[in-house]
Amino acid sequence: MKERRISLNEKLIVYLVFFGLAGIVLIEVFAYHYSAKALLNRTFDQLTSVRRVKTLLVETYLQERILNAQILADALSHGLHIEEDLFLGKIVNSGHYGWLAVRKDAEEDFFVYGLNKKYQFENAEIDKRNYQHWMDSLAHIVSYSSTARFFDSKLSGVGPETGFVVGTKSNNDSPIIVLLGIDPHFINEIMLEISPDDGLGLSGESYLVGPNNTMLTASRLLSVSPGQTINVQTFATGEALHGTQGSGEIYDYRNIKVLSSWGIIDQPDLGWMVIVEMDYSEAISPIHKLQNRLLLLGFIVTLFIFVFAFYFSRRLTKPLIQMNKAAGLIKDGFFDVSLSIKSNDEIGELASSFNEMARQLQEQKLMIQQERKSQIRSMFDGQELERQRLSKELHDGLGQALVGIGMQLEGITGRDLKDAMSQIERTKEFIGQTIEEIRRMSGNLAPNGLLEFGLIPSIRTLCNNVQEQTGKIVLFDARGEYKDQVKQKLIYTYRIVQEAINNAVKHAESKTIVVSVKSQDNQCNISIVDDVPVECNFLGLLKILNWRKTLHRTLLFLLHQ
Repeated sequence: MKERRISLNEKLIVYLVFFGLAGIVLIEVFAYHYSAKALLNRTFDQLTSVRRVKTLLVETYLQERILNAQILADALSHGLHIEEDLFLGKIVNSGHYGWLAVRKDAEEDFFVYGLNKKYQFENAEIDKRNYQHWMDSLAHIVSYSSTARFFDSKLSGVGPETGFVVGTKSNNDSPIIVLLGIDPHFINEIMLEISPDDGLGLSGESYLVGPNNTMLTASRLLSVSPGQTINVQTFATGEALHGTQGSGEIYDYRNIKVLSSWGIIDQPDLGWMVIVEMDYSEAISPIHKLQNRLLLLGFIVTLFIFVFAFYFSRRLTKPLIQMNKAAGLIKDGFFDVSLSIKSNDEIGELASSFNEMARQLQEQKLMIQQERKSQIRSMFDGQELERQRLSKELHDGLGQALVGIGMQLEGITGRDLKDAMSQIERTKEFIGQTIEEIRRMSGNLAPNGLLEFGLIPSIRTLCNNVQEQTGKIVLFDARGEYKDQVKQKLIYTYRIVQEAINNAVKHAESKTIVVSVKSQDNQCNISIVDDVPVECNFLGLLKILNWRKTLHRTLLFLLHQ
């Protein structure tokens, strides 16, 4: 099956589109990862900032509750009454407390004030049987403490459903113990984020977790029935319990991947942990939008690159295609081609060089054609001259000899026997000369002994015959042995020597001709030298060159005219 040819135009388009796409992909990958990293770091910084603000608000709120409890204890120890003092009334009616318990003497029970929703006092004791022992245990701890203490009523399992309690004592010799049941509603208001504009988006939330991994504030994302609790046992709570604050990608209490920032409230009695989180999917959503925009931009850029590659490759390969077609015409022998490419770059220079090459080839073709015509004319002229020479030799030599023989035979008639015999002898001698002339002419036309005796003996015989026929001195020197017996090569080599000697004899008017042959295996060097410098005969030299081309080998002829 023939392999499909891929054009240069297609390769350029593929290469340009490939490298363009590779660049776009690299840029998009780098932009995506860099932007994602920057966005996640920014989100962690934002969550950490929210956590610190929430921690500060909770700690400030707790310090305010300690201050209120201390003021109440000191005021009551100086004989002030809550019902009569306006300032103390504002404290307990602030809505932050669910109940107030006071004990003036260690031997007495606590006097409990229940606070209704309208923040008015009811001087009624609240089920002392259930809570008196629990309050005694808290008072015992407070009495031996130099500072206010916090207690989580939910952890005890017996305290009022108010969340947590702050307890303190007055600073005098007969301390009064004050316990304030703090309403967790305000802690929820501090921690709960409802509006997406508050910095935590749609899935972000902040909440408090107790040391038993129970969520203390309401969850924004998960609703539970009254009395139920949410267990928060995550990587963040484990780190915060060990006093470590930080941030990272974790799975929250819903087992959903989130970005989380965690820390702990500076209140050892409570052991509360502050956790601020946002769903990973929401945090990374801007990056997905950016990715989609990058993909759209990449598609548009790829389309542009393809159009540019198509146009650029066509423009770049068009002159090359023209050159290829022109080269095909030159291969088929049509040299009269010219490229109309005008540009000031390497392609323009290549086109100019190509046109110059085509012009030179056309000129050489015309020269070769003219040379061939000249060779053909010369060949025909040479053949014609050879026919004329042969005709002249036949007419002047063999023809005259035969006429003479005929006349001698006719002269025998009417003579006596002795004269007739003498005439017959002269006729026989003349016939012998005629036979030698025929042999000479036959040898000139086709040397019969060339294949039988070889090249060197045939050249020696040629030299001897020329010397006998013309009277010129023809010296022959042969060294080595020529072993090539190919008929065509032998004949052409012999004809070259014969034509050179004939030129020296007929046109040079030389007295001495020296023929030297040096042979070794299949190589032969021949030198023909005469003693008269004259112009070379063109037809004879052309014959020699034609025979030399036919030999397809290197023969060295030193022609000294």
